[in-house]
Amino acid sequence: MSSASAYGVDGQARSLCPLYHPSLNSQEFHRFLIGTANLSAENKIHLIEYQDATKSLECAAVWPHNYPVMGLWCSPSLSADSLLAVSSLQQLEIFRISENVMSEPMCIATVRKRYSLVLWDLDGLQSEFKAVHQSTLATISLSSSKLGLETVSYTSSEGSIRCAALAPYDPTLCLISCDNGLQLIDLRSKKASSFAATKYSHGFGYSTAVDFDRLKPGQFLSAGTDGYVYIHDIRYNTSCSLAMLQHMKAHEHTVQGCQFNSFRDELVLSCSSDQTLKLWDLEQNNEPKCLRRLADYGDSVVALCWSSNSPWVFAGLSFNGKLLVDTVPNEKKMSILLDEKKWSEA
Repeated sequence: MSSASAYGVDGQARSLCPLYHPSLNSQEFHRFLIGTANLSAENKIHLIEYQDATKSLECAAVWPHNYPVMGLWCSPSLSADSLLAVSSLQQLEIFRISENVMSEPMCIATVRKRYSLVLWDLDGLQSEFKAVHQSTLATISLSSSKLGLETVSYTSSEGSIRCAALAPYDPTLCLISCDNGLQLIDLRSKKASSFAATKYSHGFGYSTAVDFDRLKPGQFLSAGTDGYVYIHDIRYNTSCSLAMLQHMKAHEHTVQGCQFNSFRDELVLSCSSDQTLKLWDLEQNNEPKCLRRLADYGDSVVALCWSSNSPWVFAGLSFNGKLLVDTVPNEKKMSILLDEKKWSEA
């Protein structure tokens, strides 16, 4: 029997993100944002609240939106205004979320171009952010004198950028997936280091998701159209090269999203068009183990995320608008906490 809590929105949905906000100061209380993507009906952004103690999932607020929401990205900063990037087919908008999180956010900038991905600096700096438009990685300014100004940081000569991630240990490094595989971009020099061996990592398919390990500099995961997930390590020699550390057949169809846990990197989330969301234990020297398998969606699972204020809570959203929120099993949680205690006492 599934332990997940469920919530549904009207119509289709493509976007999900955790809310980062100063008001979130309890690990028992979690907030997520969902955007609807209806082409012929009105669209909304739903603020969803999950309480871990009661496993309850409720809609706390609904904000109208003029266009189908194709992507949501909340800035991880808690030291300044809470900002939310919202993409549609026509434009990208940046909203400021007020201290009263129930109030409708205020739009502070609009860039009239379709962006498929927004990358906030994981250090929380909010003077600018990176955004992907087709084969271009751009920097969008949020400073008052240059609000909304776009400058090109890198243009790929190998087709559209399908997914990307900023290195948490160095925000001037960006990993991207293009037609010829994975590339590491130095945004200062605008030069790319190509990992040629990754062109056929997913057979005749391609990488659909990448994410850096925040605990081990140089390590990252990639997932693709063949359902496989790989863990890589970047080796900095005379040139950049990759060593594959782990791999697993995570899903039967395309992996739509895949993320490390920022507290314990052996915990990995993946979701797929095979209509499942999975929580994995990728502890070193052991076979990958599926700790949770959520299969009550009835449609392709298009987005996933971890809670912004707890490493134990995660969520996944399907194309038919169904949100499921669940937790890391208590047995694994206790094992991790005991391990942390042993290290602290050693």
